[in-house]
Parts: sequence; structure tokens; C-alpha cells
Amino acid sequence: MFRVVETSRKLEQMETRQVSSLTASVGTVAPNGPAGLGRPDTITYQPSGFDPIFDAWTFTASSNNLTASFTTPAPRSMKIRSSFCAATTSRPSHSR
Repeated sequence: MFRVVETSRKLEQMETRQVSSLTASVGTVAPNGPAGLGRPDTITYQPSGFDPIFDAWTFTASSNNLTASFTTPAPRSMKIRSSFCAATTSRPSHSR
């Protein structure tokens, strides 16, 4: 059974994610990734960089470096969970 407060927080996070943006000045924001665990097909992330399978923002580092910025409209706040993959990897390697 879900509690009203927990459900409300999850909904707020989902709404905030939809109006937030992510940019990378070093490395890149991942535009797509696996459509599910063990699946060979891919999906386009919407919003860009957000992996719904792992509930995480996803990037590709450049030479093991990453500089990224999140923009979230005030007065919203967001819990940030991210995932990185090495530039030499063809598929994202997710970590938490």
C-alpha cells in the first residue's frame, strides 16, 4: 500500500524531471540507451539524458572527464541520481 506522502513525492519528482534540462560542456548527455534490461533495442530518452529504466540521468564522459549542469525551474528541487559510461563503451554501463 502506498502512502499519500510517498506517492506525492514521487509525482513531484516526475513532474520536476519533465521541466528540467541537462547540458554537458565536457562529455555528452546520453540521448538514448537500452530499452530494458537484456534488450538489444534502444529508446530515445525523454527528457534528454534521463534513463527511465534505471531512474537516472545518464552521461558519456570524454577521456574520463565530465562537466554537466542541471537546470530546474524554481522553486522545485530534485534528487539527482546519475549514471556514467566510459567513452570507449558502446553500451552504457550503469552505476549508482
